[in-house]
Amino acid sequence: STRATIIDPQGNRYDGDVNAFMATGYGALRMANGELFEGEFKSNRRHGLGIATAPDGKKTFGRWENGDHKGLD
Repeated sequence: STRATIIDPQGNRYDGDVNAFMATGYGALRMANGELFEGEFKSNRRHGLGIATAPDGKKTFGRWENGDHKGLD
């Protein structure tokens, strides 16, 4: 995979591994609302292990599947 930065029209910024212009592999997604997700991605979705940090600093750890948080492993 290749490392790249992707910024979408809403101002969300992804820095990390990409494949076929999609977030795939390890990266960090900073949302325009201040949320940060650091972890694994597959086809532009949170998929695998990661940490989500809300704008207020609350952290959610665990495993994601196709963008949905599935809990801790």
